[in-house]
Amino acid sequence: MESWNAPTLTNLPKGSLGKVYFFHNGITGNGTNGFQNDVFSNTPAQKDHYTPLRTIIDVTLNIGKVPEILDSEKNS
Repeated sequence: MESWNAPTLTNLPKGSLGKVYFFHNGITGNGTNGFQNDVFSNTPAQKDHYTPLRTIIDVTLNIGKVPEILDSEKNS
C-alpha cells in the first residue's frame, strides 16, 4: 500500500488560510449545522485572495439578541 505525506499545515503563513464560519444557533437554514448558510471569507471567483485551505470559526449567537443573517465576513 502506498502512503502519502502532506506538508505540515501548522507552519503555513497566516494569510494562506481562508476562513469559513459555521453557525451553531440562530436562524434555521441550510448551513452545516442546520442554521444559516456557512460564510466563506473568499471564493474561487476572487482569484487574488482565494485559497482552498480553510480554518473553521464556530459561531454561537448571543441568547436574547434578535438573530440576523450574516452573509459576509465583513458583518460576521
